[in-house]
Formats: sequence, structure tokens, C-alpha cells
Amino acid sequence: MKITLYKGPQCELCDHAIAIIEQLDEPIELEKVNVRNSSELYHLYGARIPVIKKNNASIGGSVSNASNNPPHSSTNELGWPFSLTQLKAFLA
Repeated sequence: MKITLYKGPQCELCDHAIAIIEQLDEPIELEKVNVRNSSELYHLYGARIPVIKKNNASIGGSVSNASNNPPHSSTNELGWPFSLTQLKAFLA
């Protein structure tokens, strides 16, 4: 499975997200995208990084995190904070 991680430079939260991704049992192809390299991506994700996007999702899809969407929402993005359990459910 391929996922994209929108991140920033020297982002401690992004490092935590990567550590969670590395705990997954199944192999993941992870594309790391620095949002500072694109004004469009920075506008969309700069204040919310880290954000994980499923490979088949389009930029600007809906966002899920504990504060703004219920856990059963069908979404293409998973925003921080998230746990390993939440990440597994998102990728299922």
C-alpha cells in the first residue's frame, strides 16, 4: 500500500507520525512530502501537519482527526494526532 505523509522540515510531530507508521505490520510505501516546497501544499497542510493521505485520494480531500470527525467517518486523509490503532483503521 502507498501513502503520502505531508510534513515539514524539522517537525517533531512528523517524526512521531513516522514512528507510528513504522510500527505497522504490513509493508507500506511511504512518500514523504515537505509542504514547504509548494505554496499550494503549504496552504492546504501547513497548519495541520503531519497529515497522511491514501494514495488514491486527491489533494484537499476530507480530513479526519479526533477533534473534528467521528472515528467511523469515511475519509481520504488522517490528521494528527493519531494512534497506531487509528492508523490501522484508516488504512483498512
